[in-house]
Amino acid sequence: MGIVLGTIILMTTLGATALQAAELSPPFSLQWGASPSRLVDWAKRSELDLLVKTPGKDPELSILLISSEEGSLPQHDATTLEARFLRGKLFEVTVHYTYPGQTADFVQKRFNELRRVLGLKYGEFKLSAREKDVKDGIATTSDAYHLEPSPGYLLMMSKTEVTDSKRNDIARRFSVVYHSDHVSRERNETEVFLRENPNAIRLPERK
Repeated sequence: MGIVLGTIILMTTLGATALQAAELSPPFSLQWGASPSRLVDWAKRSELDLLVKTPGKDPELSILLISSEEGSLPQHDATTLEARFLRGKLFEVTVHYTYPGQTADFVQKRFNELRRVLGLKYGEFKLSAREKDVKDGIATTSDAYHLEPSPGYLLMMSKTEVTDSKRNDIARRFSVVYHSDHVSRERNETEVFLRENPNAIRLPERK
């Protein structure tokens, strides 16, 4: 009995350790550090709307927004995919869900189910923030949750509810953010090295 109990405890401990060490993978079969080419090819091949942004204050950052005129993306519930690249390397993916034409209760159930599924895979979500703003009879409530599956990786979920008291209408939408610190950390380490070694030879970036 003692051996069996000890084995169960050991397996439970190993299972918990494995869960904590699980690496967060980006959705849509993407890979951290990958270039935008795969997403661009997919958008063109699927005849999706593609918008590329490069913020003037951070020219090393590029943002790809992919959506469909038909509403949801092919074989997916999401309406918009937002991918962020630093120096051409993927470090963050946000998946937006709006469910046009569906009720607020429907969206809430989808949010709860996705949070449950992701929580079982990566760990328990914690409430990060809760905000509420009321203006001209319209109340906007936002909830944000997060978890860290392993060092350097962050998974976030945010839900927004808009209530129009004049029209007696409620609308909800939510997003899921997959984030990796490793690409940005690589840039920070490079910048520190170059500051400390001003005479260092700068190698050209690989494309």
